[in-house]
Amino acid sequence: MPRVYVMPNTIGALELHGVRGRVKDMPQRLLSLTLVLPHGLGSAYAAAYLNKLPETVHSLALDASQCQANLADLALPARLRTLRLTHLRELPALPTSLTSITLESCSLRGIVQLPPSVTNANLSETWCRVDNFAQTSVAVMGSNLCRLRLTGLQPTWAVPPLPQGLTDLHIDFKSFYHSLSPGFTVALTVLPQSLEVLTLSCGFGGLNFTLGALPYSLRTLDTTHFLNFNSALGQLPDSLTHLSLGWGFYHALGALPAGLMELRFAGNFNRPLGTLPPSLRVLDLHQCCRFNHPLGCLPRALRQLRLGAVFNQPLLLRHASLPAVHGQQAATQALGARLAADPLQPTPGALVRLPETLAVLHIGEAFDHPLGPLPKSLTQLRVGRCCCDCRFSHALGPLPAALRVLQLGVCAAYNHALNRLPDALRELRVFGAFDQPLPQLPACLEVLALGDAFDQTCRRRCRERCASCTWGTASTRR
Repeated sequence: MPRVYVMPNTIGALELHGVRGRVKDMPQRLLSLTLVLPHGLGSAYAAAYLNKLPETVHSLALDASQCQANLADLALPARLRTLRLTHLRELPALPTSLTSITLESCSLRGIVQLPPSVTNANLSETWCRVDNFAQTSVAVMGSNLCRLRLTGLQPTWAVPPLPQGLTDLHIDFKSFYHSLSPGFTVALTVLPQSLEVLTLSCGFGGLNFTLGALPYSLRTLDTTHFLNFNSALGQLPDSLTHLSLGWGFYHALGALPAGLMELRFAGNFNRPLGTLPPSLRVLDLHQCCRFNHPLGCLPRALRQLRLGAVFNQPLLLRHASLPAVHGQQAATQALGARLAADPLQPTPGALVRLPETLAVLHIGEAFDHPLGPLPKSLTQLRVGRCCCDCRFSHALGPLPAALRVLQLGVCAAYNHALNRLPDALRELRVFGAFDQPLPQLPACLEVLALGDAFDQTCRRRCRERCASCTWGTASTRR
């Protein structure tokens, strides 16, 4: 290999990992440079490259993990916007054009004051000393910092007051702590009132986490990947639109905000949800292994409904008879106006359909209630899983024209003839006791799966498309 390299000007991104040779001239259209310093080479080596950078470069990554170099005196490009630094103890002077900084495995001597231009900071396994004994996880401060991501945190590191203008905060605790006993507690009691997005994660089951009052401005709270998060949330802010809670959470939520659009649970949650907000679009209980409470009247805006394995409550409610008005059309309009004005109040009487906006419906293994007329917008209908016994036994009505996936798990009691299969259907899986003649298969069908009870003669299209015998799984995906 030559000791001096010539780079074509067409290169926009350049990565040099421990390269000891020198680049004669940098590509004139270069946008980003990643430089992993070789063993034994430090600031002078890095400076030789940075001095040749064209003004087009706006992204720079410097990695000193192989040499433990001191880069405090290094002059960074003046127009730099994105900077990533790895394994440093002191930072060089940061350019005033910088908007985003990432620090990986840096152990700093003190908190770094960021330029006012920086709005995004990502700290991975990075800390600094505030005195001879204490270590803190927030090693940077910035007057205009909006997004802060702290990953690989040790629970013993102190969390100082967070920037008051912060709008997006992600905290990830390190998954394994050999020096900590189960039950170690970490508290985050004061959150900036400007915060809009809060994401918490931890794979260590022995960590107890206490969360303070939620800010009034919070729109998203996500603890899906926090194994043992079980801090009572108190009153949920009216601004909340997305709420995702993980395996350890089992507290009651109280009244759900009227503007909530997505609600997701996993694991042990088994509390009544109360009245579902009219704006709710996604209700995901698919990973809830204990939830089995009535959902009440489903919101008209609902687009996705996923239910867990033990859920076995009716989805359809009965409503009162229509008011005495002239003509069926007028009656329908009156009912629509009533539902629009008060969509959450069930009254005894006529059957209510599933929401017409519903596109995805997943029901679990224990569910065994009628689904009624399927919404025209439905694209996925899944019953249980292919590997588990299901109780669902009710015949399906006409299949919507938009349906792309129909999966009926190992339903020992389901043996009803299927109606005409929609032309949009891509995937059909029917297992368990199903032994009915198949309708004409759509030309665009990609997956056909049948159980060992199936003993019907396949139609010609089935033989041509799937090349299957009387049972099994076939795929026409290319």
